[in-house]
Amino acid sequence: MFRGLGKPRSVNPSSNASATTCADIRGRGGKLRPREGRPPWRTPSIARQSKLRSSSQSHLLKGRKYRLLRGIVSLLILRYLVEREECGYGLRRRISEVLGEPLPPGYIYVMLKSLRQRGLLEAREDRRNGRRIVYYRITERGREFLMGHRSAIEAGRRAIDELIKFVDDVLSEGARGDLRVKTA
Repeated sequence: MFRGLGKPRSVNPSSNASATTCADIRGRGGKLRPREGRPPWRTPSIARQSKLRSSSQSHLLKGRKYRLLRGIVSLLILRYLVEREECGYGLRRRISEVLGEPLPPGYIYVMLKSLRQRGLLEAREDRRNGRRIVYYRITERGREFLMGHRSAIEAGRRAIDELIKFVDDVLSEGARGDLRVKTA
């Protein structure tokens, strides 16, 4: 049953109308009343709610993908900084080339800030053509962190290879019409 914000409207007992009418559950302008506890200006229309739901779901998929890549991107940042110091834009461009798609603009800077706070990177500011550029370099602690993750990187490679093989098997079975995958 729909709950409104205001007091229930009284119904004329002499009329043949039912106890609840459309006018009872609709507010001004024929719009449905919001749920209790939520101000009317904060309640999106039904059409807007479905748009919000679909856009937030696509955002969640993107968010999940980048959460999955977070550790890999961190290690790639450290790997590139072993070679030479570099600015965030250069790192973003190099990592995007490896991944085959661009990273969101602010993503790399959040990662750089996190690595810097953990003591894995150092930063120095420079000015070029009146613009501030921050160059990052790896610390000794960052080198130890990167080299200490060799076994985890190998385990990740094995897991990813297994997932790719599984997806390929499912796709090849799906092309033949049998979607069930035979497990060994």
